[in-house]
Amino acid sequence: MKLDQYSDCFKYLLLRDVIIKINNKVIRTGKIKNFAIKQFYIKLFIENNKGHIRLLELPYPFGISQIDDITTLDYNMDTFCGSNKDLKCKLKFLSKKNVSKFYDTVVDITVS
Repeated sequence: MKLDQYSDCFKYLLLRDVIIKINNKVIRTGKIKNFAIKQFYIKLFIENNKGHIRLLELPYPFGISQIDDITTLDYNMDTFCGSNKDLKCKLKFLSKKNVSKFYDTVVDITVS
């Protein structure tokens, strides 16, 4: 996916109240005040209900989709590997001690 497509998805979310979930578990709620796409991360600046602005850094997803008011960021290894069975097998044997909280997950950003 090109950088412009990422930008378009997040422009839609600007100044809207959102709920951000990882595998259906809420990790952040609030209004997206700004976003930045730099290096390997998408940085979201989210204002919570107390007026504090928090930073949420999301690594680039392997896939992104937007249906109605839900933007889905796909970090699943199956999406990354595609039909490459050798790569899938190798990934299964990697150490999972220090993996990101986004490893093999789906992040949903829902406009509330």
